[in-house]
Amino acid sequence: MFLNPWKRGFTRLQRRIGFWSRFLNRRLLFILTVLTAINLLLFYFTKFNYEHFTDKTQGRDGRSKSQLIASPSQFPHPWVGTLWKGPMTNANAPSLSLLLSGCQPLDTLPKISPEPSVFPEGFSQMNWSWARKEYTVLLNQTTESVTQSSDKFKAIKTYQNHGVLLPELSDGTHSDKNKFVEVGAKPQPSEELEACYAKEARLPEYNVKIRNALKGHVGLLQFCDPTDVDYTPSKDFACVAYLKNPANWLALKPMSSILSYGRTIKLLLSFRHGNITAVVKLSQKRFVLEPASETVAFHMDRVLGFRRVPPTAWVEFPVDYIKAAAATLGSFYVRWMETAVFTSKRGEAATSLCQDPRLSNTLGMPKPRCILASVQLWTWDVDKEENSIFGGYILHERAKGRAHGDKKSTGKNGDEDDDDWIVNCFEENKSIGSGDKEETRLTVSQELMTRERWDQLAFDAIIANYDRWRGHNTNVVAACAPTLPCYVARAKRVCEQPSKSTPRYIFLDQGSAFYINGIANTSVFYPKRHPPFCHVNRKTIERLEQVALFAIRMEDARSPIRAEAPLIAAVTNSTIAELEKKHVGNAIYSRLLLPRLPPKIGVVLPHSLIKMACSRVWSILAHRTRCLHTRGMSSLF
Repeated sequence: MFLNPWKRGFTRLQRRIGFWSRFLNRRLLFILTVLTAINLLLFYFTKFNYEHFTDKTQGRDGRSKSQLIASPSQFPHPWVGTLWKGPMTNANAPSLSLLLSGCQPLDTLPKISPEPSVFPEGFSQMNWSWARKEYTVLLNQTTESVTQSSDKFKAIKTYQNHGVLLPELSDGTHSDKNKFVEVGAKPQPSEELEACYAKEARLPEYNVKIRNALKGHVGLLQFCDPTDVDYTPSKDFACVAYLKNPANWLALKPMSSILSYGRTIKLLLSFRHGNITAVVKLSQKRFVLEPASETVAFHMDRVLGFRRVPPTAWVEFPVDYIKAAAATLGSFYVRWMETAVFTSKRGEAATSLCQDPRLSNTLGMPKPRCILASVQLWTWDVDKEENSIFGGYILHERAKGRAHGDKKSTGKNGDEDDDDWIVNCFEENKSIGSGDKEETRLTVSQELMTRERWDQLAFDAIIANYDRWRGHNTNVVAACAPTLPCYVARAKRVCEQPSKSTPRYIFLDQGSAFYINGIANTSVFYPKRHPPFCHVNRKTIERLEQVALFAIRMEDARSPIRAEAPLIAAVTNSTIAELEKKHVGNAIYSRLLLPRLPPKIGVVLPHSLIKMACSRVWSILAHRTRCLHTRGMSSLF
């Protein structure tokens, strides 16, 4: 009796199943069931392997899983647990007092008054306003056609002075109701200040909210220090503000020493304090992206944590200043400036009315014109790599085998044999004993060069800069000694002082970057390169992966970021890989890079090329994955 309802229910179920069986494809149902089972097996297999890896890592390092959560050594900071949770739009702005506990705003600290610039070389005898009028006269003169093969390029006169003196402008932008800070004044050095800089250097600069909070830490300060390459956000803010302020500009001249090659137009801008100078670059024929490439490369360098590019400002530069400087080099140079810059399509697009009202009053015209330009700080104590403490090892490698070292003799691109000298340097560095102090010092120098050069190769691949190789545009800072060739050349640079920082590479001249979309086949990171360049800087690759994960908000606070366990680019050849590459590029561009780019950068450099550069971060991570498959853990150093 009690079973009757169950029997009736079972009978109804049989009828319904029989009804649906006429319309259901049993073979399709079986296939779907099998596929579901396979997916579940793959999920649990992956989960088991990952947990097995973390357990092995925990056992090998003797650390608990909670310790593995800590951010990589590049960014040890207390915010790692909170920065990565929730969407960026809903995250609260971090407190500056918590970020830099015990650190006062820089403009409230005791300061050192700036010293006026004293340039022994002097300045041009031409008054800037007279030189500006002379530009028009010279432009109307008949001159030889401006071509790269012209003999006039070799005949461009040179001079030692700092060019045309620029007019003085009032500095009305650097005061508020309660305080006034002298332009060019630096915080007085102290242990407390260095400790605050150290805290700041450990913060993740790619986090836009942290960077914006640090901007308030600078306050009203405007200063640059050419002897300091330990870059932090507050130092960058202060220096970029100083470079952009036309009241700080003293003189301008064409860089005639470089122009003997007849390639690009560059100018040297001298400042009113501390003998500071900077390089001014303009968009021009054959090098249309140059100023924007320099500026975007600076911001990309900071987002990715390399911190090797000097502070670079995006500036509206008065056209009359440039014309006055050009007039000092004669009619041929004036014609070159006019045709390559001011009448070029990109040059005209980059020219508009000056926005700074002080320029209208000083230039004596109601609507002065300005052109977009990059202004990059000229860093002191910089030498060519081959003339520095790193040069001895390079010469040693070239002596071992010419086939690996000389670009002219082999006809190969400089990057094509970089894997040989990097792996040789690192392997020798591991094999050398530590008994002799001189050998130990050489070992440290070799390992430093290996890591610095790998980072430079990776950065150049990301920004698509292929105008750098050994012996060309490869520079170092704080790496000279009295017994080296660099010391002789330094005697001519009487205004420069030694660097306060430790030896390292410095990334100069990124004007040829961003012109291509992918990884060039001459790059050591080219996916189809044979033999593969399987050497990976562990710390750098972990940092790049952390940046990518932060950008796309896929991070898992329970998972460590380790070079040998890819979280990004775990798969390198598939439709999914292409989608992930695009996703990473868009995320880094829109969330991390775009918020810090100056306005009007797209007038010169299309944003599509900037996005492609961001996606090449994925390509470097994919290179790591391929190397792990090819050589395993031995590819990491």
